[in-house]
This record gives sequence, C-alpha cells and structure tokens, in this order.
Amino acid sequence: LTVGPITRLPAPRQAAALLQERPLTENFGDRLSAALSLAFGAVGWAQPAWTGAPTMRRTSPSGGARHPSECYLLARSVDGLSPGWHHLHPRTPALCQLNSTADDEEQLAVDYPGSFGRADFEVAALVVITTVFRRNMYRYREPRTFRTVHMDVGHLAATFMALCSVARIETCAHDATSPAATESALGLDWLDEGAQYVIAVGERGDR
Repeated sequence: LTVGPITRLPAPRQAAALLQERPLTENFGDRLSAALSLAFGAVGWAQPAWTGAPTMRRTSPSGGARHPSECYLLARSVDGLSPGWHHLHPRTPALCQLNSTADDEEQLAVDYPGSFGRADFEVAALVVITTVFRRNMYRYREPRTFRTVHMDVGHLAATFMALCSVARIETCAHDATSPAATESALGLDWLDEGAQYVIAVGERGDR
C-alpha cells in the first residue's frame, strides 16, 4: 500500500544511456535510479503461446518468465527520495514509498549485519530482494521450485551489482539478515512473500 510519493525512474533505455555517459552524472540518486531501472524494471513483454496475460521481460532471466522476485529499497540519504521503505514497480518503473521508517543505525546493524554492518562505506540505502512464492508455484508445482526462486534472486542481485559498478556505486551484499525485520517493516506474510537478500549501496569515494 503506497502512503507516500511516487518517484518515477528512467525507462530502461534512458537508464542505459545515462550509464554510458562520460563523465557520469554527479547525482548519486540519478545513478542509483538508473541501476535499479535496468536491473528490476520491465524491458519488454511477451505474449505466451497459451491464452493468458503477457509475461514480463527483465535484463535477468527467470524460469518460465515467472519473475517471482520483488525489489524494495530502504532509503537513508538518496537525492530525490524521502527516507523510508519504497517498493519498485517494474512496469512503470517507479519507486512507491510505503512508510517513513525512522533511521536507526544500531538497529540496522542488528537487522542487517552482513550488508549494513559490514559495509566499509556510508550506506545510502539498502536494496532488498523478496520472493513471491505463488508466482512460481502457479506453474511449477513441485518441491524443486524452491530452488529456482533462489536462482532468480541470484541473477537479479548479480545484474544489479554489475550495474552499480558501472554507475560507480559501492555495494555490500550478504544473506546474513533478519527476514522477520524486513517482513515486519513491509507488512509481508513470509509464507506468501519472503525476504531473501540484501544489498547495501553508497557513493564511491574515488569519484
């Protein structure tokens, strides 16, 4: 449920052009928005052979084009974004603010020890990837489906971090986290949508 402002991200083609510019823009928020759009935004749609809604295409693959992964961002100090949790809507793409959670460094270090706690840079935001399990189970109704959702998260995380490297953004990713803290902050039921992976991001100091 969106309670705050909606921040449009550049369309993927615009984002790609922005990251190819030299020199890159000094604005951290613009570079982060471009990386988010290219990693998590929809780059196209495909009509399946069977009757049904078009399936989304991203820059990362997803088994059966199910794309069970969602992206959330906890903004701390990002130009153009209010502090708090935001959900990335891939179709637009846009960041929709969900709440204005107070910034508490000590609690973030407890909840996200592997990313926030280990980052050797000033963390401007946390990017959290979750899985909506029913999207895969709808088509692949066997136990091994649980393995494929982790592959989906891994592809997206690797793509996003590679884009951050191009955008001269520091990253620190780790699965040492408290899923319950994220799910509580976002109002998620872990049996329906569970927190999987966290990536801390910040400005690169050698710009």
